[in-house]
Amino acid sequence: MEILSSFAISKTILAILSFVLLSNIPSQAQGYLLPKLKSAQYNISTLQAQQGGEIGFALSSGRYVPYSSKSEDVAATQRLMDFYWGWILDPVFYGDYPTIMKEYVGNRLPKFTKKEKYMLKGSTDFVGINYYTSRFARHESNRTKIKYDNYDALAVSEASNIDGKILGYKDQYGWNNVYPEGLYNFLVYIKEKYKNPKIYITENGIASSKISNPLKDEHRIAYVAAHLNATKAAIDDGVNVQGYFLWAAFDTFEFQAGYSGNWGLYHIDFNDTLKRIPTDAAKWYTKYLTSDLRH
Repeated sequence: MEILSSFAISKTILAILSFVLLSNIPSQAQGYLLPKLKSAQYNISTLQAQQGGEIGFALSSGRYVPYSSKSEDVAATQRLMDFYWGWILDPVFYGDYPTIMKEYVGNRLPKFTKKEKYMLKGSTDFVGINYYTSRFARHESNRTKIKYDNYDALAVSEASNIDGKILGYKDQYGWNNVYPEGLYNFLVYIKEKYKNPKIYITENGIASSKISNPLKDEHRIAYVAAHLNATKAAIDDGVNVQGYFLWAAFDTFEFQAGYSGNWGLYHIDFNDTLKRIPTDAAKWYTKYLTSDLRH
């Protein structure tokens, strides 16, 4: 199977992919899912017959790994998966929120009507995945100690486990731990839990924020190659991946870091009329896309 690249945009993608930010507000997903449902209805009734398009959404994703072998951390791992990804995916594929969410959140979790459940189920043509890294999940019974994760899940994400070990390795030039196994595991998880839907990897890449020469981004080549290999392994194991989009084609303005990240395959020289210069990774990726390396 040939995977679509970031330079070969699929003509089948019609809808704008939505980047989902989930917080501790139980009603937030409801406010995302129901308008998305209206868009899906409009696409199916009006545009699909004319353009043959698809509609879907993208999730900022990652695979959680137990912080320790304790049963409470193993359970916390699945809770975080349900509270982050299941919060959106379960209603779209099964018509309702995960059971664990309803148990832990209680009356604060909005309820779907029977009609909404029926209409939500099967309302997406594909799932978009924005993957960069993965984290450990640790049980935390004290809600006041949960600052960045969903406090209703009674779990927190950690960069290292109980033994102080990290997932994969720390990239010296980027911001994240490099853990392509997490992408493979997350793709397999989506396949097994949600009936093997069509998947597009809508974002995957690494920054060059700490490199003296942003054009010499060999670390990005290693990152992309490893994650392409992980994607291919998932496809070989039956995951329905139909596209891969590298983030990003050019240096971009990032939500939390402005222009400091240098995420692009093409570097933007702000000191020379915004000149766009291909990095070593851009040259490698171009060769990859036009050679037999991708098969």
